[in-house]
This record gives sequence, structure tokens and C-alpha cells, in this order.
Amino acid sequence: MGTGGLRVRPSPALDAGTLSDDTANPRWIVDLDVTWSPMPRLILAGEAVYGGESGVSFRRRGVPFAAPAATDKDVNWWGLYALAHYDIYDWLWLTFRYGFLRDEDAARTGVEQSLQSFTVAPILHLSRLARRFVRSASPIPGPLTRSTGLT
Repeated sequence: MGTGGLRVRPSPALDAGTLSDDTANPRWIVDLDVTWSPMPRLILAGEAVYGGESGVSFRRRGVPFAAPAATDKDVNWWGLYALAHYDIYDWLWLTFRYGFLRDEDAARTGVEQSLQSFTVAPILHLSRLARRFVRSASPIPGPLTRSTGLT
């Protein structure tokens, strides 16, 4: 089974990290995401985003990433991620994630750059592992019965 979606969203400008009613610099985002599970224990997911903002101004920047000041500039950025999650056992899962951001106009990070990240996360469910270990180490053959050897 798989799902997907496309979203185009205008966003209000951010003022000191909080949403405000300032729409002087229109910001927009196009977002495409997809998930797919080709088998019961495997999930694949991905997302791509492209965004922009109009009327942005930057101050002059110095060392180590010098750049001139900019006024009333239209800026864009884009990024993507891919994720794979697999249930190796009912108590051990493994997730791999890759992310990429291209800040072409220094709009999101303040520096024209590309950023990448790789994450590998083994997930160990201790309660499931402990339950499995306790059951296998138990001298009791069944969940609630005990053999006495007498008939």
C-alpha cells in the first residue's frame, strides 16, 4: 500500500521565530510526499519541498562566509528526504534516513550552501525482547500449566 500527496501552501512571514500577520514578504512552499509499504515489515517514505520568498533583504556578511548586502531579493530553497524502515524481528527494527537541503540564495541558513544528513537508527524494544527471553527461559511448558510427570 502507498499514499502520496501534493501541497501548495502560502505561509505568513516569520517575525522573530513566531508566526505573525506580516504578509509584506510572501512566502510559499510546494511539498510532495509519498509513503509505500511493498511488504508488511518494510516502509519507504520520501518528501521533496521547494519554497520561496519575495522582498527579502540581507545585511552584508563577513568572515568566514562573506557576502554583499541584498535588498528586495526573491529567494528560493529546496530539499528532500528519503526514509526506509524495516522490522528485522518483532523486537528489533532498523531505520535509515537521508536528508538534503539546498539553500541557493542563503534564505534559510544565511549562507549559500547544501546540507546533507545520514541517520541510521537501530530500535530495540526491550519489553518485547524481555518477554521473549522470559518465555524461553521459563521451566513451565505452557503459559499457565505445569507438567508434574504424574498421569
